[in-house]
This record gives sequence, C-alpha cells and structure tokens, in this order.
Amino acid sequence: MNAYTISYKHYKVDGHKRLDVIVYQNGTWINKFLTKEAEKNKTYAANLVNALRRKEARTFPF
Repeated sequence: MNAYTISYKHYKVDGHKRLDVIVYQNGTWINKFLTKEAEKNKTYAANLVNALRRKEARTFPF
C-alpha cells in the first residue's frame, strides 16, 4: 500500500503569493510543483492526495 504525503510552503515571488507543493510517496520525494490554483482552492492538496490514492494523478499538473 502506498502512503502519500504532501508538504507545502507559502512564499512570495515578485510580490505574488505562490505555494510550493512537494509530494512524497512512502517517504520518497516524487514531485514538486508550483501552482496558483492551490492558493485559490484550499482543498487542492486534499484533492491531490485523494487523486493519487485513486491513481488519477495525471489530472494534476506534474
């Protein structure tokens, strides 16, 4: 069974808010991406984890 963990950090680039999202699978780093969508949609990370569990991660911008 795969365990997914998401780490995220808020920061600013040229005065714009960004969210740095890092995805781990069983403790191993697998993906890192920046997204404005995560700033607008606070459930984005939860949806990402659920999609990974359902093997639908292709719907996310990796």
